[in-house]
Amino acid sequence: MTVPVSIRTPSQPCPFCPTEFDISFYLPTAFQTNQPEPTNSLITVREQPAMKVYARTFTGFADSVAWKTEAGKLYADLLRNGVSDSTLDKRMMICAGYDSPFHLFNRRNEVWIAVKPQA
Repeated sequence: MTVPVSIRTPSQPCPFCPTEFDISFYLPTAFQTNQPEPTNSLITVREQPAMKVYARTFTGFADSVAWKTEAGKLYADLLRNGVSDSTLDKRMMICAGYDSPFHLFNRRNEVWIAVKPQA
């Protein structure tokens, strides 16, 4: 498995709306020219354009509550440090995990807030 495993979660229009997300695995350069084709129609291969993100690292087994809590802390830290709200892409948060599920201690997780691309 490659890392990080990123989970993109769009902002929800309401607290009761179902949560949709997609999970992405990084495909190393050595495999990008002859990548395997998905055998399931729900799996797609897509190229992720370069992007800039602000990141906050935290430890432990992360669940949806932890991701949202850490994203809120990151957002508050950014505003407190002079980052303009208008420069942040708040349509989604991105969660990144770096450890196998079998790695029990000193786990590394990150939550990312993307910077809006400049027009």
